[in-house]
Parts: sequence; C-alpha cells; structure tokens
Amino acid sequence: MKRMNMKLRLIALIGILLCSLELFAIELNSNQGFFIDLPEEFSLTQSDGSSKFTFMNAQGTIVVDIIIYSPQTYTSIDALAGQINSKLQAKSLDAWSFDYAGRKARIHLAQFQNNLQGYILTIDSLEPKKLPDGEKNFDFVLLAYTKSMLFKDAKPVLESIIDGFSLRFADRLKPGPFATAMRTRIKPLLVTKQFSFAGTTFTASYDKNYANLVQEIVEREYQVLLPYGAAPNLVEDAVRRFYRQIYRISYSELAQLSLLFSQAWERQSGGGITAEIGQTIAKSTEPHFGIPADPLGYVKALLAWVQQFTYVRNQEGSDVVNPITAAYEATGDCDSRVLVMTIFLDYEHIDAILMISLVHEHALIGVGIDGKGAKYPYLSRMWLIGETTAPVELGLIDKQQSNIEDWFGIDFK
Repeated sequence: MKRMNMKLRLIALIGILLCSLELFAIELNSNQGFFIDLPEEFSLTQSDGSSKFTFMNAQGTIVVDIIIYSPQTYTSIDALAGQINSKLQAKSLDAWSFDYAGRKARIHLAQFQNNLQGYILTIDSLEPKKLPDGEKNFDFVLLAYTKSMLFKDAKPVLESIIDGFSLRFADRLKPGPFATAMRTRIKPLLVTKQFSFAGTTFTASYDKNYANLVQEIVEREYQVLLPYGAAPNLVEDAVRRFYRQIYRISYSELAQLSLLFSQAWERQSGGGITAEIGQTIAKSTEPHFGIPADPLGYVKALLAWVQQFTYVRNQEGSDVVNPITAAYEATGDCDSRVLVMTIFLDYEHIDAILMISLVHEHALIGVGIDGKGAKYPYLSRMWLIGETTAPVELGLIDKQQSNIEDWFGIDFK
C-alpha cells in the first residue's frame, strides 16, 4: 500500500508539467533520437508513446520522468529551467549550467512537493538555422527523484541515471550530462607523460583532475552495481552497464593518446594501408587515424604494452582504475587494461570486447581479428582472446580459466 501511494504522488507530479503545454513527438530508441541507459529492473510505467515517459525501479522508490516539448517552447535555458522548477514548486539546492551536445543545459538538485528530492536536467532546443542536418529539435526535461528520506542512499543511482542519457547516438561515446556538469567545477591540471611504443618515444598530456573525477564516477557506478550482486539473474547485465558507463566517460579523453600510438606504429611499419599513405605518415607530425598496417601485429604490440602496467588492486572500492589514469600512468588491474585496449582499438576500427568472469574474478580482451589461439564465441562471431596481466602471447589463456561457460562478453558498440 505504501508503494502505491508513493507511485500516485509521483505520477501526480508529472501531471503538473504536462498541463496546458504543447508536446513534441519523438521516436525513442532511434538512431536519430536520444538514448537512456537505465540500471536494471527499471520499467516503463506510464507513457503517451511520444512525448512523456515514466520509468520506475522494482521497489517503487525511484522514478525517472522524461518530457519532450516542441522546439523553442521556451525562449532560453533560463526560461525552460525556471518554468519547470516553478511548475514543480521545486526548491533548488544546487545548480550547474553547462553546454551539452552543442546545446545549453542545466541540472538542478532540488526538493519537490510531497517530500520528494532529486535532479532536474533541462536541455534547450536549438534555433532552426543552427540545427545539424537530420537532427531532431526539442526542449528536453529529465527528472530523477525519490523520497527525501531516501535521497542519500539513492543519490548514486539518480546521478547515474542522468549520466546514462545521450542526446544522440554519437553521444553514447561521450561523458553524460552529470559528468559534463561536474567537470565545470574542476580546474584542469595537465600532466605530461612519456611513452615508448613501436620504437618511438613521444609525450602526451592528460587532465589529472578530470581523471580523478572519472575515478569518483567509477566508484559511484560501483555503488549502483553492488546491490545486483545478490541477484544472479540480473548481475551480468548490471556489470555490462557498469563498464559501459566507464567506457563512455573515458573514450574521448584517450583519443589523443591512441592516435599517437597509431602514428608510432605506422611509422615503424612503413606502409599503412598503402605505401603512399605510409610515406605521408612517415613525413608527418600529425596523428594518423584509420585501420593500421598489420592489424594483428598492432594488437599484439598493444597487448605487450598493457601487460607491462603496474598491477594495482583496491578491494575496498571498485577495484577498477579508470582507463584514463590506467593509460597515462601505466597502472591498473585486468579490466582497466582491457578497457584501455578496447578504446585504442576502436579508434583504429578494430572490434574488441571486454570478457568478464565472475567465477574467476578476472577480465580478458576478445579481439575480432584472425589469428592463432583460443577464441571466444560471442555475437555470432569468434573473438581472439588476450590476457593482459601476464606476459603471454595473444591467444593464450590459463587452462583453469578456459571454460567458456565461465565468461560473458561486453560489447561497447
């Protein structure tokens, strides 16, 4: 009975927003629309099929409302956020203004009526002349909230929900709105590191303060993941989401370094895709981007590089070093190393997956490339297996870990 009362109050809250406003239809789950990657056991509880969607967790304690308004219903992000807060009778406790996916956005931490508390994400529409070809235009609102008395425990999940949103398909490989907002409050701290790869020595810099923020988000996502450990039927999908969230927040930050590695490889290989391209690369100081010469050799070289990382464990937390720190500081456990490799290989158009075994508490990389050695069947293809924590050749795996039933794959496409 208490859960039902909670649900009725939450549905009433969204009704306030919908009253007397023209709504704009959008196709959910379209490659031309937005995406939201919710934690496990959230289900759609109410929808008009086009402009209003309400999701709730299995316990009935956390609700997500998505509302789409016709473009330029509000004249600015100030007007949009202000009107939404007013209609909700929300008291703002904190606010972040930032640019997200080329649009003005704002997040409010707020207390609502009926003893509710959570986050309000608003994203303003674009002027028609600024809208990229093929992109849909709308004013967007996402609410993620719970009872005020439950907010402290629910906070990691609420923030994770906001970071699971992507305005476009391409934004699934970029930090989510909450991470983007949080970055506006940190001062960059550039740290330069030296690398040796494929016979070339070079330097690259990263923002250490942002990497620290990403690590905080890794730990947040671990808090979201933990409860699913007691649910065998949900834990694998929950683990997949955990790593998807880490992958997306790290991907763009490793672009520069991955391209420098590619450039070093192309210069050594002396050919690239064609001899002409190879000669151009050899003379150029610009990073190369594309399928590398000798893809199998490149994979083996990357594997040898991550195998030299310093082995680090932190069993009091997530035990996962974020991929940015892992790559630049050459440190981390098995899954951190695999994430670095999968990102580097994706920039080179080489498919790779993260393989996880809860039985062995271990991670391997699976590479979609021909080669000799052990392979793992996943997504209707075979993946050549790589061990990142021991100096062994690509395709070799510990015999005690060779039962394919002990593993599941995670694809980041």
